[in-house]
This record gives sequence, structure tokens and C-alpha cells, in this order.
Amino acid sequence: DAQWHAMPETDTLIRQQVIRDHGSIPKEMTGLDLAEWAQTKTRHKQRDARWDRIRREIDNEMVEIREPPKDFGRWLIREVFRDAHYLVYQYRKGKRETTAFCTRCGKTVTIRDPRNRKPGRCPGCHVDATCISKNSLEQTNGYIKRKHAAYLQPTRAGFCLRVFQACFAVESGGCKIDWQEWNRSFYDFVLGQYTKCFVWKEFETSGETRWCWGLQNQIVTAMVYPKNLKKLFAGTAWKYVPMAELVKRCGELELQRFVERTRGNLGVEHLAKHGLWNLARD
Repeated sequence: DAQWHAMPETDTLIRQQVIRDHGSIPKEMTGLDLAEWAQTKTRHKQRDARWDRIRREIDNEMVEIREPPKDFGRWLIREVFRDAHYLVYQYRKGKRETTAFCTRCGKTVTIRDPRNRKPGRCPGCHVDATCISKNSLEQTNGYIKRKHAAYLQPTRAGFCLRVFQACFAVESGGCKIDWQEWNRSFYDFVLGQYTKCFVWKEFETSGETRWCWGLQNQIVTAMVYPKNLKKLFAGTAWKYVPMAELVKRCGELELQRFVERTRGNLGVEHLAKHGLWNLARD
């Protein structure tokens, strides 16, 4: 193998150039080792400058993003997790009646003869629910369900399709719900298509988790928040399609195809107005 060595005068030139470029140098390095260190430092500086530029571009695209509606969490509990109603009760040996917490209405009620993991009914909201004992939840560290939900936020050019992964956890003290947003796709009404997409993931090899450029190539099935759809689509190609009622009746939808296939679709409009919701969904 060839061995490379720097002459003393060359070493001096390298040190002077590295000091001009980087301000300071490791004292123990000399010659070609110092040159290699300087090249690596330069590459990292160029990489960091590129990363900063990409971050600024993404952050500029996110200026219009706002917090979800105040009732978004309640909507998740009542609609997205409508089949996840539980009565969390305290087992009492020899007692036929006991108190329970209803995860749907949030009330503490009195129930009779509960059985763990068996169907029951909340006396407060009169909704069928599954009975779960606090002892069972403590042994299993709670019971968790995960689902996808979507919110179409208005923007200047159209809307942003925001996809969340919602987590519904039943604990001994009641229940809690959390959600993490992981996809944002911007739709332009004039162009009639999605123009930008972002995903929540690791930013290249930086170790930082944040919004990154992504591809609109994932078909995600989720329920859509309906309360702002009538206003959102007023005066557009969807103005005659009952979008809000459609998402309520059809439940989970393929998000990317949902908007595109209802655009000016007379068939969906007529089926919906005649109450044929299953056909409209198909």
C-alpha cells in the first residue's frame, strides 16, 4: 500500500488553510490527517446548510396549520371509537351492585351483576358497553385500541388532509385518549389534485423526528371529521354533494380516493339524496 507523507512546508500550508476555513484545528493533528479532518468538517457543514434549507422550506409550508377543533377529542370518543364503550367497575365480593365509570358519557353510575369482559349497559347514557374490572386492567396495564382519523383543514388554495393515529386507553381510573398526527397532504381546488405531502418521521440521518417531505402513495382508511365539510366545499365542484352526511353515514373511507371520486360526481350525489348510502359509498 502506498504511504503518503506531507513535507514540513506542506504541513504549514495545510494548517494555515484549515485555520482560515474553520477557525480552529485539533492540536494533535498534522499533515494529511488534518486535511482529511477538514474535508469531513466541510462536508458536514454543507450537509447542515442543506438540512437547514429543507427545514425552512417545510416550516414555510406549515404556516397555515392550526390546532384541530376543540371538540376533536370528544368526536374521536363518540364516533371513531363508538364501538369502544366500557364500564370500568370495582369488583366487590358478595356484592351484586357496584359503581362503574362509563367511558362514553364520563359518568359514575351504579350497575348490577357485572361480569368481566361481558356486555353491559350504562344507566346514564343507555348505551351498550363492555364491563371491565379495575383488577383486570391493573393486571394487563390497561386496554388500548388504535384507529385512524382524518381532519380536512381549510387552506388558502384548498384544504390540508391531516391523518391522525388515535389511541384510546382504558385504565383503572377511567379512560384517556391521545392522538399523533403523521401525514399532511395539501389539496389545491384549482389544480384539482394533491400538490404537497408531508410525513412525520426521522429527518434523513439527523436523528431528529419532525415533518419531512413525503409521497402521496398510501391508501389509508379512516373516519373523517364532518362538522366543517359543508362550509369547506361550498362553492366548489363538491357543492351539491352532501359531504358531511356522506362521511357520517359511510364510516371509514379511503381518504385519497374519497375526495377525488366525489368531485362533481352526479352518481354519488343522486344516491346520497335518495338515502342509498351503501351504494354511494361503493
